[in-house]
Amino acid sequence: MNRKRYTNDPRYSAVLDNMDLLGIMDITTTRQDKNGTIVWKLPIKMEWPRDKNDKGYKCIEVASFASGYIRNQNSGYSNYQLNKRYFEDEYYPEREITDDYTYGKKTSKYVKFQTKRCVLIPIEIDRLEYLISYCLKNYYIKHANFVADGKYIPKWKLESSITAYEHKLAVQKDAYTKGIVPKWKYDEAMDLGRTNAEAETLNNEFYLDNAYERIRDLEEKLDEACNNMEQRADDFENKYSDKYKTDKLIELRKEIRDLEEKLKKAEKNEFYPYSMEIRVNGQKYKVV
Repeated sequence: MNRKRYTNDPRYSAVLDNMDLLGIMDITTTRQDKNGTIVWKLPIKMEWPRDKNDKGYKCIEVASFASGYIRNQNSGYSNYQLNKRYFEDEYYPEREITDDYTYGKKTSKYVKFQTKRCVLIPIEIDRLEYLISYCLKNYYIKHANFVADGKYIPKWKLESSITAYEHKLAVQKDAYTKGIVPKWKYDEAMDLGRTNAEAETLNNEFYLDNAYERIRDLEEKLDEACNNMEQRADDFENKYSDKYKTDKLIELRKEIRDLEEKLKKAEKNEFYPYSMEIRVNGQKYKVV
C-alpha cells in the first residue's frame, strides 16, 4: 500500500483514517497505479463464490478509475459500476418498415428513448470519498443487518437447531426399533382408520340401497313386460283365429258349390248314373 499518496493532502488523510478504521487494504499494483487506478480490498467476504473453481469465499474488491467510474471488481458475473445513475433522453430518426420487415427510408419523425447513464466523478479524491461512503453504507451497515432482517442466522443458532433435530431423529429411531410409536402418530393412524371405515360403511350402504332399488325396478319392468306379452298373445289369437275359421268356411262352401254344379251337369246326361264319355282323336264317345 502506498501510504504517501494519502498523506500529502488532508482529504486523503481523512480517507486513510477511515480505511484503517474499517480495515480496508489498498492492493493497487504498479501498473494500475500508473493508469490512475486504485483498488481496495474489504475485510468482508462475498455472499457466494464467483465461479465453481473458487475455493472458499473471496473478499470484496472495489476500484476507482481515472475515467470517472467506480466499480465492484469481483462480486458478480462481471465488474459493475457503483456510480449514481441518471436518465437521459435520446432521439433516433424513425424509418418506414417495408413488407419484408426491413427498415426503409427515414421519415420526418423521431423516436424518443430513455437511457440510464452513470454520473462520472472526474476528480480522484471525490471518487475515493464517494467510494468509502458507498462501502460503509452497502457493505458494512447492510451486511450487519442481514442477521436482524432474518436473511442469515448466527452459527450457534444453526448448530443448536441441528443438534435438536438429530436428537429427535435418534428418539424416533429408537422407538421404531423397539416397536413403539409416538402417541400422536398412533392417534393419527386411529383417526385415519376410523375415517376410512366410516367412509367404506357409507359406501356399502349406499351401494346396497341402490342395488335394492335397481332390483325392484327390474322386477316391475319384468312384470309389465310379461303382462304386455300375454295381452298381445290374446289379441293375436282373437284377431287371427276368427279370420282363419271364416276363410276355411268360405273355402268349404266354395268346394260344395263346385260339387253341386258338377252333379247337376251329370244329371242332365241321359245315361246317368251309368254313363261314361271317352275321347278318341278329339271325338267324344259314350260308353254304355
